[in-house]
Amino acid sequence: MPSSELIDLIQRIDSAYRQWTGGGLPGPQAATADQHFLWLHQQAPYSLLAHGGGVDPVFIYANHCAQQCFGYSFDEFIALPSRLSASPVDRAERQQLLDKTTRQGIAQGYQGLRVDKFGNAFTIYDCAVWQIPGGGQGALFWPQPKRRPGWFNHRRTCRVQNDKG
Repeated sequence: MPSSELIDLIQRIDSAYRQWTGGGLPGPQAATADQHFLWLHQQAPYSLLAHGGGVDPVFIYANHCAQQCFGYSFDEFIALPSRLSASPVDRAERQQLLDKTTRQGIAQGYQGLRVDKFGNAFTIYDCAVWQIPGGGQGALFWPQPKRRPGWFNHRRTCRVQNDKG
């Protein structure tokens, strides 16, 4: 069972996503908010991550799906600079995505390469990255192309549109 601090962090990530999209992180109906946050952490079929702020931000959160995709344990993840999630040749593209998110508040529809703990490249699909109030960014991506549960609303878009970048 995740700690109350971890549940609070997931709630903060979800709240920021809701601010930008008008709806919470996708998932099946849960009886309570805590059950939803527990589901996001343990069972979501997509990766949910967050890194803090600063020049070289470190991950502060990774759900079970993200841990499997990247091959890191939770403790390894939260000590990892987020730039290391992409290979050196893909870091400039990743940084462009993060810069766009900083300017616009949210960026959606990204697909790109990432690298796991062992240096193996894999593709992330339908990625959304959003600003978290107080610093940092959250990210959601799918490890498979176009394999979505029935409860997933792929037409959800951000409420704030910006023509920059």
